[in-house]
Amino acid sequence: MNRPRLVLEPGLYAVIHGAVFPSVDPLDGCLRADLAAAGEQSAVRPEAEVPEGMAAERGWRWLRVVGPLDFSAVGILAGIAAPLAREGVSIFVLSTYETDHLLLREADLDRAVEALQGEGYRIEGDLGLARRR
Repeated sequence: MNRPRLVLEPGLYAVIHGAVFPSVDPLDGCLRADLAAAGEQSAVRPEAEVPEGMAAERGWRWLRVVGPLDFSAVGILAGIAAPLAREGVSIFVLSTYETDHLLLREADLDRAVEALQGEGYRIEGDLGLARRR
């Protein structure tokens, strides 16, 4: 099976509950998302942008599927999520027009990388950072 390339992007991220953030430069290379559904608001931001004391799940790393992905492609996310689930790795997933983005807890990063590489995924980025923690 032809597996998509994955990139472990630098930095730590937070998933925030009930917050609205000002818009920022969308071309600075960071992942940011604002979500609203069924009376709930959530956001994803680099940890450095989240004020102390704000209700947030911190300590997430960003794994990006290299796109663009064809809208008719089937099973890409399932193929990535399945080995992570077998290893007990929690994920938070966002999809954009061109690709999928997964947030993985930094504490689970080594197990996640090993599980995905064991399934034949090529992961680019500073994987050594995960090994040093």
